[in-house]
Formats: sequence, C-alpha cells, structure tokens
Amino acid sequence: MPFDKTLWIVSYPDPHWLLAHAQQTGVGTVAIRTTNNIGVALPVFHQHGIKVFGWRWPSATMAGATAEAHHAVQLLSQGMDGYIADPEGEPGASYDWNRPGLEHVAEQFCGIIRHAHPDKPFGVTSHYRARHLFPHLPWSVFIPAATVCLPQSYWRVAGGPVHHGNPAENYADGIQAWTEVGAPPETIVPMGGEIAHSTAAQIHQYASAATTHGVRSLHFYTATPQVHSEVWAAIASV
Repeated sequence: MPFDKTLWIVSYPDPHWLLAHAQQTGVGTVAIRTTNNIGVALPVFHQHGIKVFGWRWPSATMAGATAEAHHAVQLLSQGMDGYIADPEGEPGASYDWNRPGLEHVAEQFCGIIRHAHPDKPFGVTSHYRARHLFPHLPWSVFIPAATVCLPQSYWRVAGGPVHHGNPAENYADGIQAWTEVGAPPETIVPMGGEIAHSTAAQIHQYASAATTHGVRSLHFYTATPQVHSEVWAAIASV
C-alpha cells in the first residue's frame, strides 16, 4: 500500500517550482505557509490533482491569532483543502505559546477556523517532545480541535542533529510524547525533516519507522528550497 505523502515548504521561488517537485516526488498534498500567495497557488496545484494545505505559527496575542484565523478561513473559503496550526515556544516572540494562561486565545483561534469549516481537516504541529519541551503550551485546547496531530520528529536541522539524529528514535518519541498530551494514537502522524539537511538514507529510515508504527502518511518539511537531488529521489521512491 503506497504512502500518502505531503511536502511542506516555508517559501518558494514560484509555485511551479514547487509543483515540479511535488510531481517528481509523487506527493498528493503540499503544505504552504500562509505568508505566501496561496490564492495564486491553488489553481496551479488543483488542476494537477494535488491538494493544498496552509500552515502557520500563529501569534499568541489575541489580535494576531484572530487575524491569522480569519486569514485561514478566507483561504479555506477560496478552496484551500485544510489548515495546520503550528504553536511554538519562542521566548520573547509574539508567537511564544509556551506561557501560562493562553487557553482563551487558543480557543478563539481554533474556534474561528473550526466553526467556519468544520468539514475540512484542521491539524496541529509542534515540537515532537510536546510537553517535555513546551510545558505551558495550551495542548488541552489544540489537541481536541485537531483532526490530525503532527509531531515534528525531525532528526536534523540547520543547527545540527536533533537528539541523537536517529529518525526511528525521534519518530517513536514523538508518538509517545503526543499521546501523553492527549492526542488519539490514530491521529498522530510524525513529520520528517528538515529534508534540506537530510540524507537519502535518513528518508528511508523515516519511511521504515512509519511502516513499523502502522502509519501510511509521510510529511516532509523544508525551510529552504535547497534540497539535495538524492533526497528528492529518495522521497520519490518511498
């Protein structure tokens, strides 16, 4: 049974560049940060049968979170196929969700999107260690709102290896940590990345870990278009 693959991107030189790599790798969905012009991208991908999800690390302020929620609703109304929230913990940043007392902001953010488009997928993603790294993030709001939970089980980023740099180990740890914050196991789909700093062998290890855990979806994240050709080939082959 083939994997259902999603390619995540922060930004790209042109939607046709992303389309070419989506077709090359056989992904059925692209996840594009909502700071890009998704309205332009939608027909480009839809005419080739590829779904488009938007994603964003929303502001943890009420005004900023509400603005991003309404932006997501607008894009979903235009035909975007789903939305994924990425609450992060970044001390001093407007999007630092790892602070006590943000449940009401999270409820407002999730509620606006889910009320407007209850039948479209709503995902949540964040660090694979969940509460072990972000103990104050309002997991109790984001997790119940989500139809898919996406721990960022990356094994290598720009700064070097994540934990031991082992895709299978981080995959399993992501499932355990997200189960601990209440994510139903059947909704947990660990992500792989960052693929710009990965090897082809690690891509295969990630896919093997998914098979071991009975997960048939793969998510590949890159913060930059600079991905090695052998990694693109590996994504196409899994």
